[in-house]
Amino acid sequence: MADHSGATAYQMVAINGIKIRRKAKQAADRLKELNLFSLETRRLRGQLIEVFKILRGFDNVDYSRWNALPSDVVNSDSVEQFKTRLDESGRGKGNFYKCKPSGSPFLENPRGSHEYVGLLF
Repeated sequence: MADHSGATAYQMVAINGIKIRRKAKQAADRLKELNLFSLETRRLRGQLIEVFKILRGFDNVDYSRWNALPSDVVNSDSVEQFKTRLDESGRGKGNFYKCKPSGSPFLENPRGSHEYVGLLF
């Protein structure tokens, strides 16, 4: 890390209460030293884990909440539209938090319980 004059940047580090001055390292170097992934890689990893959990039935989702959503929310064309409709639905008289699921054409829960999951694409 260098400033505009080309001088090397240093950082103060406290080790056992003793302050020492050491050369600043780039974030990538610190992550490598600590055997950690970059933020981008951690985000992708998290997304892949979520997909795995959903596909394998380890998602811990309350399917009755999903099934209680109005069809216009479930059938949204984009994530942004889903969020908007979800928020609108949560504020009105048809508050989905208080709704109970009714008979609907959703896929059966992969865990085999009596609840249903609305993952029709």
